Amino acid sequence: MNLKRDDLVFIALALGIYLLAGSSFSYWYSHNTKANLLADVDQRLAHATGKASRLLDPGFHDRLLAGAPVKAGEHQANTLMLQQYSQHLDCEKLFTVALQDGRLKLCAANWPLAQNDAMTADLKTVDYAASLASGQPLHQTIEYQGRPIRLYGQVLTTPGGRRYLACAGTDVGYMASLLKAQQHETILIILAFTLLALALTMLHRRIYLAYSARLAAEHRRHKSAEEIFREGDALLRSVSRVTQQFLNPADWTQEVNAAIRILGESASLSRVQIFKNQGETPNLRFEHRFEWVAPGHRSLEFPAPGGIRYGGLGLGRLSECMHQGDSIIVGCAAELSESEQVLMERYNIKAVILMPIMTAGHWWGFISFEDCEMGRVWSETEIFALHTAVSSLGAALERKHAEEAIKLNEARLETLLNLNLMSSASIEELVQFTLWQQVKLTGSELGYIALLDDSENLAAVHLMSANQIRIVDPASAEASDPETPWQILRRRRQPLIVNEYLEAPKRIAAEPERFIHREVNIPLLDAGRLTVIAGVANSPRPYREADITQLNLLIQGMWRLLQRRQAEAEHLRLVKAVEQAAETIVITDAHGVILYCNPAFAKLCGYSRDEVRGRLAQSFVVRDGQRDLGDVIEEIQQSIRVSGFWQGLTLNRRSDGSTFPVENTVSPVQDADGRLVNYVAVQRDVSHERDLETQLRQAQKMEAIGTLAGGIAHDFNNILSAILGYTELAMHDLAEDSRTHQRLREVHKAGLRAGELVKQILTFSREGEHERKPIRLQPVIEEALKLLRGTIPTTIAIEAELDRRCGLVMADPTRIHQVVMNLCTNAYHAMGSGGRMRIELKECAVSEADGLIGLKPGRCVCLSVTDSGSGMDARTIERIFEPYFTTKAPSQGTGLGLATVHGIVTSHEGAIRVESAPGAGSTFAVYLPLIAGEARQDSESILRPELLQGHEHILFVDDEQALVELEQQLLEDLGYRVSAFCSSRDALTAFRSDPDGFDLVITDQTMPGLTGLELAEALLEIRPGIPIILCSGFSESLSRERLERLGVRLFLPKPVIATRLTQALREILDADERRTAAG
Repeated sequence: MNLKRDDLVFIALALGIYLLAGSSFSYWYSHNTKANLLADVDQRLAHATGKASRLLDPGFHDRLLAGAPVKAGEHQANTLMLQQYSQHLDCEKLFTVALQDGRLKLCAANWPLAQNDAMTADLKTVDYAASLASGQPLHQTIEYQGRPIRLYGQVLTTPGGRRYLACAGTDVGYMASLLKAQQHETILIILAFTLLALALTMLHRRIYLAYSARLAAEHRRHKSAEEIFREGDALLRSVSRVTQQFLNPADWTQEVNAAIRILGESASLSRVQIFKNQGETPNLRFEHRFEWVAPGHRSLEFPAPGGIRYGGLGLGRLSECMHQGDSIIVGCAAELSESEQVLMERYNIKAVILMPIMTAGHWWGFISFEDCEMGRVWSETEIFALHTAVSSLGAALERKHAEEAIKLNEARLETLLNLNLMSSASIEELVQFTLWQQVKLTGSELGYIALLDDSENLAAVHLMSANQIRIVDPASAEASDPETPWQILRRRRQPLIVNEYLEAPKRIAAEPERFIHREVNIPLLDAGRLTVIAGVANSPRPYREADITQLNLLIQGMWRLLQRRQAEAEHLRLVKAVEQAAETIVITDAHGVILYCNPAFAKLCGYSRDEVRGRLAQSFVVRDGQRDLGDVIEEIQQSIRVSGFWQGLTLNRRSDGSTFPVENTVSPVQDADGRLVNYVAVQRDVSHERDLETQLRQAQKMEAIGTLAGGIAHDFNNILSAILGYTELAMHDLAEDSRTHQRLREVHKAGLRAGELVKQILTFSREGEHERKPIRLQPVIEEALKLLRGTIPTTIAIEAELDRRCGLVMADPTRIHQVVMNLCTNAYHAMGSGGRMRIELKECAVSEADGLIGLKPGRCVCLSVTDSGSGMDARTIERIFEPYFTTKAPSQGTGLGLATVHGIVTSHEGAIRVESAPGAGSTFAVYLPLIAGEARQDSESILRPELLQGHEHILFVDDEQALVELEQQLLEDLGYRVSAFCSSRDALTAFRSDPDGFDLVITDQTMPGLTGLELAEALLEIRPGIPIILCSGFSESLSRERLERLGVRLFLPKPVIATRLTQALREILDADERRTAAG
């Protein structure tokens, strides 16, 4: 090549201009990128400083700067919190500084602070005081341990009005390598563009000169010099304009359309079209991108996106030529093959030049210059000029691809940074952000992310189409077709790229109306398990390996955040479960020092959690009277060595000094190396279970007493029957005013009182009958007070105020007697050795406003017992009616007295109210509803002046010989004929021999051989309707309904009073006699 001086000067000048422009652009681009990166870092650090200030105690800086002592362990806690948060946000330094007495003080940091600790020399180089004085944020990049650290400080104000600087710093060394690589890349691109521009400029100069020479030669042969210059200059100017437009295009589409218009008009063409290749050999296709049509010519129609296969149109030969970089120049159709001629005729093309567009040695597509009017002889000048323009287009495309690659890399980096900052986003937000970005960065129309469960089945599918994201039902997305992306990836577990759906597009299972022309799918494996499948589809360009890399980076970043969120959620659930557990949970170190306790432990022991933390676990355990504390610890250690855990009971102490039994399960915690690091103890208060055991033992004891009472009641009542019977006989034979008669009357009263005592014993053992009847309470209360006076010390004054006008209540006298006895006994125990007891009975009116639950509004009888004892607090009052609850010593009560009173009052449809206060005594008021009517007199407690006589034949049966003789003598003295037997079987035999010879049968219930009921059944079977009176000292389960069903006329509990017996005989016999006379 012979370069003249003018050429060298031109080259040097152009090269200088291009290099100056390129270096200016490189400096501006690098500086702008660095500023953007630093702005992103400062924003993240500002977020970190704001969060760090909220983590610290609001009053921490005020106390520290005022010289007040900080809380124990507060520095360590602040350091731990800042360390955890700085690791979370990838901050290397996180600390706060302030001015104290004009000197800079380091307040808190994410590294341990010793006493009077100062900042390192590297950190001291920062002018913190200036920021504190101005209130402006601190932005500075410093050298720290040989590394560049970006430091950001935010001026904050404490509640006390003091300023402090919250600082965060992170390593920005990666920016240097990033910017350096970017700078190298930019320099290479600029250098390439410079060389290309220089070559184009030189080519333009050469073309101009060559074209001028050629025009001169042509002019000499055919045309005038002026015409040749005009045509060559027009074409040259067109190429020059096209080249300039491609150097700095503002709008790529607009510039390309303008370029092909200029070329078409300058070369007098009918149509200029640009086509882009798609796919790979052998299925290479092309699609229409740009077109210019001269006036008077029609535009061509092409199929929908997807492209046309070269072979399908018979362009296989032409595509092979263009793939090699050769142009196809056709002056007329005769130069082509038959199939190619058919294609030209279809589109009315007379002459055409097909020139390949090459970018970085790759065949990008081709441009078609068409003349639809006539065949044409393409001159070398036209071919050369059009080739130059096409080369400029290829170079511009190559530059455009390089710029797009740089922008794509920046977008990828920004996306990954944004994704890493979404640690607080929800799972749905993370998936949707990732899906949006993967579609955007790959230039796709469709995309999806499918999350799989542990069995690798679809759990959730997020689908993006038409710029909208929706969640698809996994059942509809999971097609049975084995060739769906997830089915293929389950088998292959490798990324899948398909760019070959152009002739037979695939339908989307979730959206049947949409088709897939090309797609890329990737799997994400975690420990060999398929966890996520992601993919995009319908990009305008073929998918490449770079798209797989992009998808992998996005999905891996999303999965790491999802795993972190799941781990945080599991940790939060575990913390909540431990914090809210009813059982107490304690974690200690290997030496038994408590590191953590849940609220249940603190509540149970009565300590705050701060008081518990740092103490030895065994300090809460006391000796239980059987084992020493050392024995318990040795037992725990031995059990853990053998079994891996320990379960057992200990006696623990509360903060108030009280003790309670605890069931413990202690387990060791080991680190990855198998070393013991912690103990975990789960404890449960078993006080309630212990109380239940105590109550069960007490109930069993009372059951035994009840069984004993039932066993002796029969025999005791038989004895009382004999005593009372003979007493009555003796009293009957004596004058009422004699001293002996009066003494016997007292004996009779004592016997009656003994009978009532037996009834009380049976009532307590729940074996006695409770017959309610209209009664007045005054006699019952007076009788109870007589018994109490002999048992209560005379140092206790008993005052009784009983209103004689009180009406009737429906009650069981025996159980009301028990209520009075229990209330008075309870009052006596409350007073101890001395005091005053007041018993009052009166009528009153109650309403719903009185709050007496279970008592209907109306007139009532109120029985109140008031003592001058020690009184009770509100907590004790709440529990006094609980069974086995007592404040007395074990020898003074069982805890059943007031519970029994409450049960009796409730069963009588009444209510009880308690009024008491510590040191002010107590009042128990029992309310029973009044009824109308007359009181029934108890024949057992009233001695009639005479015994009723008769003449009938009585069959008397009892296994007690003394009672048989007594009753026989009594009844015979009254005129009755008596057949008495000690054996129920003998009595049955006598009755069977003469069933009509007896008028009435009196039988005991508990007898050997046949019981009273069995004998009654046998007698009634022989003679239905025979009157039978059943007597018993122990009623067992004899209900009135059962006796009436069997035919027993009357049940008389022992001891049987003579007057009651003779009265019953006359009532039954006289009633039968009246029925016989009437019938």
